[in-house]
Amino acid sequence: MNINELRQAQADYFVEETIERRKDLHTIRARFTRDFSVKQITEMSIDDYIIGKNIKTTFCYRIERELDMLGRIKGATAYKFGVFYNKGEGIYKQTKIWGNNHKDAFLNIRSALIELINAGEKKILIPL
Repeated sequence: MNINELRQAQADYFVEETIERRKDLHTIRARFTRDFSVKQITEMSIDDYIIGKNIKTTFCYRIERELDMLGRIKGATAYKFGVFYNKGEGIYKQTKIWGNNHKDAFLNIRSALIELINAGEKKILIPL
């Protein structure tokens, strides 16, 4: 795209229409952030977090399914969440980066989520 095409695209862009089209997405995001505030996350149990038990109100389920139109993460394994319930084996599993067992992994993930939310509210960059 050259500079003239870019200028034409800017002139043709309808901000109000875009905002209107995205209204439902903002509502979904607002509901999620209300349901998973720092206070809620601080009190969240592992079963409120994990995916794998067919509970449609968990943090991970809602991130993957309900917020899909805001950023698609479906298709990858449940390991992406750091800890999950393996229904076939009937056990919790975790990625080693978060801890040596599912309980430690969950506590570390929960702490990281709280740190991320707090940093976002303060507009602080967190090193990866």
